[in-house]
Amino acid sequence: MPWRSLPLSDKALPAPLACFRANSSLYFAFVDPASWGLGAGRALLGAAMQALRDARFRDATLWTAAGNHRPRRIYETAGWRTDGTDRRRAFGGVEFVEVRYRIVATSS
Repeated sequence: MPWRSLPLSDKALPAPLACFRANSSLYFAFVDPASWGLGAGRALLGAAMQALRDARFRDATLWTAAGNHRPRRIYETAGWRTDGTDRRRAFGGVEFVEVRYRIVATSS
């Protein structure tokens, strides 16, 4: 399976969603702004990490916009660290810089 989706549902909140590729890259994570500050991002990242461990990945990577401070705080609190790699991207006609994060996915 090249992609895996991890929808989390809570009847009171719009459902957050994460997808990762078979190569252990967390590709997409989305939490509706109405759910910001309620722990949905942390729960989503925790579920994604557990799925990566269950799939026996030893480490994982993700890319995020350098200016995307809210999710970067969540990643860093969860133990993800930038590895010094960045790239320029464009989306919807807007150019920005992404930074790459890495983490060891196996539990000790």
